[in-house]
Amino acid sequence: MRKQWLLFFTIYIISCAACGLEALPANDASHSDEARITLEGGNSLIIPQVGLMQPDRQWTYPFGSYPIIAEGSNISAAFTSGQQLSGTRVSLLVSGFSISDFSSPQMALNQSASPGQEAAISLDRTGDGAFVLPGLPAGLFSLFALDRANRTVLAALPVLVTPGQLQLEMDGNVTAGDIIGLRVRDQPGNESRIYGAVMVSLKDYRNASLKTATDGQNITTNITLGQNFMQIQGVPGFSREFLLSLFSLLPGNSAVAMVESNQSEATFNLISDREWETGSYILTAAVYSQGRVSGIKQEIVEVR
Repeated sequence: MRKQWLLFFTIYIISCAACGLEALPANDASHSDEARITLEGGNSLIIPQVGLMQPDRQWTYPFGSYPIIAEGSNISAAFTSGQQLSGTRVSLLVSGFSISDFSSPQMALNQSASPGQEAAISLDRTGDGAFVLPGLPAGLFSLFALDRANRTVLAALPVLVTPGQLQLEMDGNVTAGDIIGLRVRDQPGNESRIYGAVMVSLKDYRNASLKTATDGQNITTNITLGQNFMQIQGVPGFSREFLLSLFSLLPGNSAVAMVESNQSEATFNLISDREWETGSYILTAAVYSQGRVSGIKQEIVEVR
């Protein structure tokens, strides 16, 4: 059940992190008002609207795409800010991800980087700069932009690194009431894996929101999907009850499927209903293996 929870929870983790880490409080609030790290990558994950409420500010990340990095690929990132940071020496630091970065972002200033996991440049006259860092092993990491001279965390972003890219095979046009066959191909190997897929209407997903409030010590997260609402206090633990509560968020016109296999591909069915609204749906498929997300991919499916 722990593995299944992690698989379903992947988008929640990324969304929380994207919200909480992009809006870090700086020593001088004006420093981080416009500061942002943007990743470059081919495979992207669409995340819902996320927002962060802190005692000194409120910040919102709109519905949009989030790049997924392939294992071993160089990490290319752009740092953008206001002109007040022009000429500033900024370091980009990679470290293991921790959701506690929500409440204690300044701890990144005390971290020492492993060889090759920190790069520094001087920003141009517009306060922008580009970085390239060596590839990372598969896993979830945090990418911090630091002004070490002024001991300031300017911005940060989670980085999801996967061993490869999933391949999905299914009919992109289906009729409400169909049984939707899906084949997911992962990297070669015979290790045990959990394959899962969730399909919801793009309208519901676009209007979904995830809002996190922190006072520097405590975290409260509110998740809305369709007409369903859920509030989480603190960082939730692994439990069957929590998994089921996440499933209860799914609207009526949605489907979920999961299967365990030691093969590099799996086939399973998503069951739709004749009452489903026609239109665009978003399908998210993911694979969990050997203690990590092996791959995650999304596609748009048209329901007639």
